[in-house]
Amino acid sequence: MITTKTRKNEDELTEIIIKTKARGDDLSDIVMGAAGEVHRLLGPGLPADTYREALSMELTRAGVPHECGREVPLRYRGAGLRCPLRCDLVVDGILVVGISVLAAHDPDAIVRLQRCLELTSRRIGLSLSFGAIDFREGDHNVLTPHPDTPTATPLRRPNASGRD
Repeated sequence: MITTKTRKNEDELTEIIIKTKARGDDLSDIVMGAAGEVHRLLGPGLPADTYREALSMELTRAGVPHECGREVPLRYRGAGLRCPLRCDLVVDGILVVGISVLAAHDPDAIVRLQRCLELTSRRIGLSLSFGAIDFREGDHNVLTPHPDTPTATPLRRPNASGRD
């Protein structure tokens, strides 16, 4: 039997999830725009750290709160490891961004981002690939850790005019 209080809690949780997803979608669009600008100015072929720092600068210019290189402590058999997992960017505490420098699908980057999502209890991840000559042709994915959703969903690509 579902009580009124339980139903209210479920409704509130659903509303929070919907708002978080909408905010995550907005943040994904903002980050994609900033990443496109970084790629336009720097081009492909640089280390991932370079793109992370430049993307951080773009997000700061846009007034978007974020953290670079958030360390996620790892444990093995109950003991803390000295080599934490580092998430490239966490944007507004909601969106985890992984950066790759490969032009094609990078399964290692996807798995690393998936682990960042799980270990930080975040629900939305964005994998960016800076390796393609044209950023719009790169392999960019949105990830969610929920078991009922695909591991990686390709982002929609803008048409030739740059508009959807």
